[in-house]
Amino acid sequence: MKKFAWILSLVLCMGLFSGCGNKASDDGGNSNTSAAVEEKEKAPAETAKPENEEEVEAVSLSDWESLHPEWKSITAFYKESYVSKAADKLGKKEDKSGPDLLEEHAAGAHSEIASITFSGDTLTLKDDADRELAKSKYRYIKTLGKGVEHGEFAVFEAEEEVPEQFKYLALMEPHGGEGDITHFHARYAKAIDAPELEDGDWWPVFVDPDSTQDQVIHEILGEEE
Repeated sequence: MKKFAWILSLVLCMGLFSGCGNKASDDGGNSNTSAAVEEKEKAPAETAKPENEEEVEAVSLSDWESLHPEWKSITAFYKESYVSKAADKLGKKEDKSGPDLLEEHAAGAHSEIASITFSGDTLTLKDDADRELAKSKYRYIKTLGKGVEHGEFAVFEAEEEVPEQFKYLALMEPHGGEGDITHFHARYAKAIDAPELEDGDWWPVFVDPDSTQDQVIHEILGEEE
């Protein structure tokens, strides 16, 4: 009987020690899990990038400057005698006067800006009397008409004080060459959302000042001398 009681006591003690060991193990596991959760909560959350977000690549004004530092409005050539002569000649064919033809062209190409000079990020705008209209550093904002052939305009904002109508400039990349006049279109406005920047009837043209007479006549009148 004593032997049986001794064995029973031994079994109970072993069970007690085993339970304590398991509890310690459980406590250790819970402690590790809690630490992992706490560490995860402290970690900074990653910001998810919207699927439709596009990478914006800035447009540089050097794209214009590298071709020509100075560009001249096509309307500044109206006063040239060879343009007047060509307009009068074409007018006779169309039963119109030369000045009428130039006025029709000016309806879509008119511009207060007679010339634009590019120097790094700085643009200098002048009128047809060579007086400065505005001078400022301009920074790229966005592109209008993206993906439209001959319809993309890079919009730049003046970083310095300028007359309000020249606060924003929309410039198309230069195109032409191979005999055609190298030129680009430009629009200007006082607000980023102004309708003038997307006016499909307004296409001011700026060309290389050293363009040939035939190139100028063709651009204005659609034919060569």
